[in-house]
Amino acid sequence: MFLLGRDAPSAYSESGTFGLQEYLQLAILGLLLIWLLIDWSRRSKSGPLAKAEPPFRAGKGTKKDPFVLEATPMVSAGGSALSTEIITLEGINANDIKTVSGPQFDITVVEQITDEDLSQDDHKIVFRLKLEDRDPDDLDEGVYEFMLKFKVARAVHFLWLATIDYRRGSVLEPAKSKESVESSQTESSVKVDVAISEAALAADRQRSEEEATKIKLEQAKAKAADQAKAKAAAAAALAATAAATKRKQAEEEARRASEAEAAERIKAMEAELEARRLALEEMDAKQRKKEEELLRVAER
Repeated sequence: MFLLGRDAPSAYSESGTFGLQEYLQLAILGLLLIWLLIDWSRRSKSGPLAKAEPPFRAGKGTKKDPFVLEATPMVSAGGSALSTEIITLEGINANDIKTVSGPQFDITVVEQITDEDLSQDDHKIVFRLKLEDRDPDDLDEGVYEFMLKFKVARAVHFLWLATIDYRRGSVLEPAKSKESVESSQTESSVKVDVAISEAALAADRQRSEEEATKIKLEQAKAKAADQAKAKAAAAAALAATAAATKRKQAEEEARRASEAEAAERIKAMEAELEARRLALEEMDAKQRKKEEELLRVAER
């Protein structure tokens, strides 16, 4: 305790000032360290930065909202397919990349050659995903669609629709061992291109067959319609001919009947005239003259 009116020792004042500055510096360093730890924790939870070319169809790469990949073309049983997207992950080590082995499929990473000279220290990898059907005899015959949800790196999730043809005769022989990752990538790419080309050719062939069948049906319908018209015309002509023949027969019968009737009338008139002539011989001159006059009028 100090007496009133006396100044505090200079050493005490200086040492006290020095201690306060040190506490402030330590507090600032502690806050900075806490902020760095929070930032590091946030970055580790968010996972590496991912992008693709062509871009992902949808998603954010999280477990609830995974990156959606372009669906595979039709894959033969026992075959494989490469993703359309070339994926780049930044902020990750190559050791963090894992192969996904499921009950039916294996999904692996096929690194891509780029213009950059990447090393493990760059924490960056460029790759395509490869799907392999390793158990082609496990399912019944048919075409199946699989919605595959998986991750090949920490906190980076993907969703991939795969269509596999397990119909009879579509099972591939086991692939031979590859001499390098590059040759495997090239062969898989060629297989995918061939599958796409075969699918396009099959679609064109089916479309051509459908068009040919449609044309044949239209031609058959047109031919049937023409035949129906021809039959109708022939039937109409036959009916007209029959009607004309019947009408002619009726006219002929009417004519014969009329002639017969006229002949009968003439015969009757001649008989009547003959009878009147015979009667004249028995009449007197006066009556005969009158009757002859009537006969001449009748003969006219």
